[in-house]
Amino acid sequence: LVMQAVKRSILAMVGEGRPMSLKELPGAFERQWGTVFEKSRLSLQDLGDLASLLTLFPQCFVVDGAGPTVTVMPGGVKLTPPKEEAALALWQRSMSLQPKKLFDCVDLYQDNLEKSRAKILVITEAARKELEDEAKVAEAKT
Repeated sequence: LVMQAVKRSILAMVGEGRPMSLKELPGAFERQWGTVFEKSRLSLQDLGDLASLLTLFPQCFVVDGAGPTVTVMPGGVKLTPPKEEAALALWQRSMSLQPKKLFDCVDLYQDNLEKSRAKILVITEAARKELEDEAKVAEAKT
């Protein structure tokens, strides 16, 4: 769906068969759809990644790396999903680029808290036993 929206954004901005700068694409997308062009969800870190992503759809987009620019193929060619291997690689990369949320760390924090509490309990028990032993030794002397 996002790639279809990208195609429509390019068509609305420059028309069919005319090149558009890749730098302009995120802004055109946001103006067209009223939402942020989410680079992390698309596995993008820079314009090179955007160019590579668009080349996965050669039936629809022509990317010129010299510009860098993108052109929508004339003739209203239908956008089809990438091959399964490419789609899986994109999905995995997208997941790895997602920002970590604060609440994702709660389980780790709670595990570490329990480990710390267990260590404190061991130290406290050892100190209590040592005090009891010292008290027995002192009582035996008297």
